[in-house]
Amino acid sequence: MAFRRPTVRSRSAPPSLAEVATAARAVARLAVVVSLACSSPGGGGSADSAVANDGGLADGAAPAPGCGADCLTGAVLLTAGHGHTCVVLPGGKAQCWGTNLYDQLGNGSTEDAWVPVDVMNLVGATAIAAGSVHTCAIAGGEGIRCWGYNGSGQLGIGTNVNASTPVKAMFVGEVIAIAAGDVHTCAVRKGGDVQCWGDNQGGKLGDGSTTERTLPVSVLDLAGASAIAAGGYHSCAIATGGTVRCWGANVAGQLGHGGSSEESPRAVAVSGLTGMTAVAVGDEHSCALGGDVWCWGNNDSGQLGNGAEGNARTPTAAVGLPTRQVKAIAAGGNNTCALLADGSVRCWGANLYGQLGDGSQREARVPVVVRGIARATSLATSIDHSCALVAGGGVACWGNNDFGQLGDGTTTPSPVAVGVRLTKP
Repeated sequence: MAFRRPTVRSRSAPPSLAEVATAARAVARLAVVVSLACSSPGGGGSADSAVANDGGLADGAAPAPGCGADCLTGAVLLTAGHGHTCVVLPGGKAQCWGTNLYDQLGNGSTEDAWVPVDVMNLVGATAIAAGSVHTCAIAGGEGIRCWGYNGSGQLGIGTNVNASTPVKAMFVGEVIAIAAGDVHTCAVRKGGDVQCWGDNQGGKLGDGSTTERTLPVSVLDLAGASAIAAGGYHSCAIATGGTVRCWGANVAGQLGHGGSSEESPRAVAVSGLTGMTAVAVGDEHSCALGGDVWCWGNNDSGQLGNGAEGNARTPTAAVGLPTRQVKAIAAGGNNTCALLADGSVRCWGANLYGQLGDGSQREARVPVVVRGIARATSLATSIDHSCALVAGGGVACWGNNDFGQLGDGTTTPSPVAVGVRLTKP
């Protein structure tokens, strides 16, 4: 997911994910084409044949000059929001970069950052999740801490007041997983129950209503959850037995039950899936991992990865991936990525800003290789940029960069992976 700032906008009213996706397709297409053409490295090749250097990037793949000793290292966790990116470092401190109009970088400022800046007053983080223009982390004994825009109550503090540094969400109990959607947040509590808060259009909080909530509410008809994902207007979780249950909007079949397109404000079972270990959701599509990758919902840009056109109201297998070699998945607005056992990354779907990382701007209905990535260990995907954590704690990003969300010290987009730097070039 990725936030695209308009020319003039009040800080009290950021765009929704749907507005962002529409604007991203319509605005500055020619400018992006020219910029990508100028910044793309010459020649062919892919991550399949790339040789990694100490930073985990293929030699010659990162156009940011001097990124070597100057690359970020030591990161252990990664997340991507709508125009910003964050990592957790050893010891539980966090750093973020990119757009900061709504305080989503957590450094007490509203200035954009093209390289990582420290999140203030956050220690002991064990998980981190970025939404549209807010960010949350699990902070050990301090529970859930959130910062950024709070117009829909997505910070979970009982008010609609923004926070430029982390504040404690009013979540009771031990939390084991967290996810941030467009303007809502969900967390899994030890024992497997799920609570959500924030905007509730389409019933994406799962509490049986469509009422905005500034405090956590329980998701109905869900038990034994072990993983959670939040998107534009729906949410999904891995439940008992590796089943998948989703709730919220269903206009494109993203709830996966095969029935009507009516929204569901309480969790419903996705058809035919058991033994799943991970789940990821975008704007109007969902995916789950259980050895192979299964996706359902909107397929306008090929984000289901099944090589076909048309939406799918029940799970369909992504094609072109090595059998049972996918270790992690991530979903953005209209694109999806998979991490393979060999450390390479494949992506598919929308590609206007090079967010598939294959060196082009062509959408792909089947997985393509992300160039410049080797030894990846985890993924994060947004509407128009994606990032991977690589061995050694380096971070490589690709796609749109209009707010510095790639972290290479520039605002130049890149259709191949570039290294996140500590300082501007």
